[in-house]
Amino acid sequence: MANPSAPVDGRDTRRQPATEVELLTFGRLLVQLGKVVEERAVGVLQWYRLTPAGWQVLEVIRRLGPSRAAEIAAACGGSRRWLSGIVDELAAAGLLTCLRGNDGSGDELLALTETGTSRAEQVMSDLGLAFGGAMTELDPTDLRAVTERLARLAVHLLEPAPATESSTLPVS
Repeated sequence: MANPSAPVDGRDTRRQPATEVELLTFGRLLVQLGKVVEERAVGVLQWYRLTPAGWQVLEVIRRLGPSRAAEIAAACGGSRRWLSGIVDELAAAGLLTCLRGNDGSGDELLALTETGTSRAEQVMSDLGLAFGGAMTELDPTDLRAVTERLARLAVHLLEPAPATESSTLPVS
């Protein structure tokens, strides 16, 4: 009797390792996409005199609302020390302000000013234009699946590569 869970076309669905061509094609596409995304995003950010790190902080606060520095740094994947200089720049530009927390802890919350909120909205709009709707045209289910897989890949790629005796390539 035929296996009821087997694909109709008879393909073997067991996990097969990727071929060298598939791996090289995937790597080439990642590099190409990375360059395009960086060029377009950095172009928009430069127009608004923002660094990628400054934009990341603005976007996190826009999304989370007024937040403690430690929460913002964690959401950005940085340290409070890393965040400190960026906050100084954004505050000097009139985009951020410090508020006293209402919870009685005395903690300061970082919040967008009206100018900061407006700037964040402008940047979001211009980033959307820079990518020509390509991101918004993706099926949300596909977008989530690709994002999840890329996040898993990033975890592996950000780990130090194991040193091997036969390798002549520098390992970062």
